[in-house]
Amino acid sequence: MAASGVWLGPQETKLLFSLEKKEISVFTAGDAKEILGTGQAACSVLSGLHRKGRVRRISRGKYMLVPAHAGPDGHWSEYYGAVVPALADEYYVGFATAMKFWDMTEQITRTVFVATPKRKKNPVVEFAHSRYQFVTLAKKRFFGIVKAPGSYKFNISSVEKTIVDGLTYPRYCGGMPEVAKAMWNGGRGLGSGL
Repeated sequence: MAASGVWLGPQETKLLFSLEKKEISVFTAGDAKEILGTGQAACSVLSGLHRKGRVRRISRGKYMLVPAHAGPDGHWSEYYGAVVPALADEYYVGFATAMKFWDMTEQITRTVFVATPKRKKNPVVEFAHSRYQFVTLAKKRFFGIVKAPGSYKFNISSVEKTIVDGLTYPRYCGGMPEVAKAMWNGGRGLGSGL
């Protein structure tokens, strides 16, 4: 079968169709093994699909399905709400990214800021035309976390926590002038996220 101009074998097709049928975009090597039956086949199929540009490796053992609409060159950008949960177990999306999510700023950044209590070996990860920067916080600063409303369920700082983080770490929010604007916009009720 040809997908995006690349011929796929029967096992590759089985894995892709199974993932798409289940509406899974982020998956593990274990998920592939479960669909294909053996670990050896899963490793071989994942390797082939990676070479053909149909899956991308997010981190060790975690992959993202490249949608067919990405075309033969694989140009697409996945929403960070789908990617971040695959990059960290304990986290929240925060700082400038949360400010934009809650409509507290007009600033758009290519960097997705993620707070985590565990230091990451690689604090900056480039994936699918986005940059994910991990900011390590002490456990006592890890509060004010809510589930984002909408179809993607990921952890994000509440409006109030976003302001606290902005005042504490203005460098991850575009500086103190942006934090002041965010406080004003959040206080006017623009930070409802709905």
